[in-house]
Amino acid sequence: MKLTCPLTHGDETITELNLPRPTTKQVRKIGRLPYKIQSDESVTPDMTVVCAYVAELSQLPPSVIDGLDPVDINQLAWEVCGFFMTAPTASSAASKS
Repeated sequence: MKLTCPLTHGDETITELNLPRPTTKQVRKIGRLPYKIQSDESVTPDMTVVCAYVAELSQLPPSVIDGLDPVDINQLAWEVCGFFMTAPTASSAASKS
């Protein structure tokens, strides 16, 4: 996704983050789902866990992820949650093989 506010990592300016679907190994490493299911069955992103997934999947340090604009982390939060709620598309499944 294109970031509304670019990030800086060292000398690099990051204008886009494209997250791959997490592997089971990455899910086990983080150890928690990126969302909570409320009593009314609504889903709420767990932002601490979301940020851990964004750092893991983007291979950027947490300190860089902490600099994301709220609009960007909100969009990424729903993208990360979606990895656990929807089946992969044919193109994303093919890219893993």
